Amino acid sequence: KLLSAGTLTWKFLSCFVAFFCIDRFGRRVCFIVSGAGMAMCMVALAVATSFHDNYGASIAAAFFVYLFCFFTPIGFLGANFLYCTEVAPIRLRVAMASISTANHWLWNFAVAMITPVAINNIGYKYYIVYACIGSCIPITVYFLYPETKGRSLEELDTIFKDSPSVLGTVKYAKYKPMMTAEEVPYAKTSEHIHEEKV
Repeated sequence: KLLSAGTLTWKFLSCFVAFFCIDRFGRRVCFIVSGAGMAMCMVALAVATSFHDNYGASIAAAFFVYLFCFFTPIGFLGANFLYCTEVAPIRLRVAMASISTANHWLWNFAVAMITPVAINNIGYKYYIVYACIGSCIPITVYFLYPETKGRSLEELDTIFKDSPSVLGTVKYAKYKPMMTAEEVPYAKTSEHIHEEKV
């Protein structure tokens, strides 16, 4: 109970790190660091919990639980909700944000239900499953998630529309100069331009 209460408090405090990192380092960096950190912690937990009745291994396991709770909010208790609304087309933004949030909490519920059963049946091997999932995050983000930092919502729409391919979107966004309000295509057809930088 003390470990659970402590980790949840620590996780809450770690959320403030995400506030600092999202606009300073960008969304991609947050996702990649968060995913890699979570995967590393899961590998360490699998190793530590494989040694039964070992005091040192138990201390190490507790440490990596706290470290995991530090890495998680950096990418997945802040940037994930923000990123969905940034990359969604204007007409689908509300729907996609709703689906994204529902999906997030649905998987939290599923993990909470599955974890006790999985730990009882396969023990430390359960952490390897999450290590594999976590290791996929940096790769997926690197190739498929364009950086949205500093761009207007209308500009992001043009990036996805003008990108040569799905796999080419990241590179296209990286080298495409940022537009001024006058350069955004919507300026010709709309009286209002969303000039807030995301």
